[in-house]
Amino acid sequence: MIQIPAIISVKDLADKLNLPVTKVIGLLMKNGINATINESLDFETAAIIAEEFGQEAEKIITKSQLQITDSGATQQTRPPIVTIMGHVDHGKTTLLDAIRQTDVASGESGGITQHIGAYQIEHKNRLITFLDTPGHSAFSALRQHGANITDIVVLVIAANEGIKAQTVEAIDHARQAGASIIVAITKIDLPDANLDRIKQQLAELDLVPEEWGGKTIIAPVSAKQKTGLNELLEMILLVADLKDLKAFRQTKAAGVVIEAKIESGLGSVATVLIQNGELKIGDIIVAGTASGKIRTITNFKNQKIEQANPSDPVRIAGLKTTPNFGDPFLVVENDKEAKNQAEKFRHEQIETKVYSLSQSGLSEGVNEIAIEQKQLNLVIKTDVKGSSEAIQHVLSDLGNQEVSVKITLLEVGPVTDSDLAMAKATNSTIVAFRVPVNPALRSEAGKQKVVISRYDVIYDLVSDAREALSKLLPPEEVEIPLSRSKVLAVYKGDKRGKVIGVQIDDGLLSKGNLYRLRRGEKEIAAGSILNLRREKLEIESAKAGQQIGVLLINDANPMVDDVLETYKIELRKRSLS
Repeated sequence: MIQIPAIISVKDLADKLNLPVTKVIGLLMKNGINATINESLDFETAAIIAEEFGQEAEKIITKSQLQITDSGATQQTRPPIVTIMGHVDHGKTTLLDAIRQTDVASGESGGITQHIGAYQIEHKNRLITFLDTPGHSAFSALRQHGANITDIVVLVIAANEGIKAQTVEAIDHARQAGASIIVAITKIDLPDANLDRIKQQLAELDLVPEEWGGKTIIAPVSAKQKTGLNELLEMILLVADLKDLKAFRQTKAAGVVIEAKIESGLGSVATVLIQNGELKIGDIIVAGTASGKIRTITNFKNQKIEQANPSDPVRIAGLKTTPNFGDPFLVVENDKEAKNQAEKFRHEQIETKVYSLSQSGLSEGVNEIAIEQKQLNLVIKTDVKGSSEAIQHVLSDLGNQEVSVKITLLEVGPVTDSDLAMAKATNSTIVAFRVPVNPALRSEAGKQKVVISRYDVIYDLVSDAREALSKLLPPEEVEIPLSRSKVLAVYKGDKRGKVIGVQIDDGLLSKGNLYRLRRGEKEIAAGSILNLRREKLEIESAKAGQQIGVLLINDANPMVDDVLETYKIELRKRSLS
């Protein structure tokens, strides 16, 4: 086995494999990568090449990424880092507010002032860190910097609406970041909540619930009624225990920048999340291309502290310039080392052209506007005119009568600020085909929520474009029969609907099911089941052979011997053929 860092040059890879560099370059060319001896490969690509030559590769963390190898450093359990993601109106903010209010130990009763993009709560004498900043676009930006800082994603799904396009997007981001997923089904107090439908949708996305024999934890919650919150926090701690999250403590701190700005009276202020080590006042740090001596450390409650530990989000002042979101930071010995590290980072970002066989996909650029328009807009920059012509030709063949690709700009040359402006104005994704992307421009693109995808092989571009177009296709609605019952009696109902007594002949009849009422071959009513009763007790469901009372939401006039059929509608993803 050979050890390979996150980024390695072609020459160094050849040396580790004990092979002539020409052999490595030759195999890269077969895979569509025209890299020279001094150009760089990411770990995934280097590992693939090593495997082709019969060698297994192990990823190592270099000192320039995280300084965690000081003598005397020991690993200790650290708090989990959690991000809440999901559809825009499924209750993420309400859930976050409700979770804050469970933090009685803070004495704030939910009134915590949010000065930074993260906070911590205490549950059963254990800390949990929640990130406010990393939404979908921030996940992309962090991955571009090589920083996957989230341990657990809480995926929020509204019980009355089910999985939406943004939900699927959040799942993709969580998986790419290597985070564990806990599903929080919100709004369970609503009358049209349908948990079974959501569980089926999750199963179709390979998130099979535990109760169905899978491994996905489902936590029904109501932020409004404050129910299920403690259970959710306990599940977060359980997953954290299973992941056995640890960090080095007795060493110089290292981590990632999650927010940075200029503040009056303080100068450059950065919010950092500590991944390893202990951060103290007076420490000299380098964060990306910025450096300085820490003057103050403030926690998420805006309280000044002397020291911060792994998984702590803190705001620091003392940097001479402002770092970028996602930049790594680390504590160094002195100003000279800080200057050298900052300069090294600047050159790596500007000069290093990293080739990869695995590129971020165009699917990241699929948003609600694109879904509404059924159109994938692309701003494409290429290395040569021949590439432009080839790309235009193959993309013109994609799409069908429902979805299409529109090239809003196609030019030769590197990605520029004007390309970013064009992409923003036209809701386009930028495709950088064998051309570099300036780190500052990539950072600005992240702020403006413009996705930049880089490719070296046309096949990969076409494959990702096809996948992105598939996400624009509306899901197929499939009706799944659940039960069939015979009406035995009709009772006086109330203003909500009609009450009938039924004998269940087949299947499982549950509260909240969709239904249709048939008289012979004719459908006379349709709606949803509001309530079920058996022997004056409300029940959630009943099976074949049982007789129960059913409250129907409709304006129909049921009669004895009518047939009640219940069913559910599943949304199944479609693929571009």
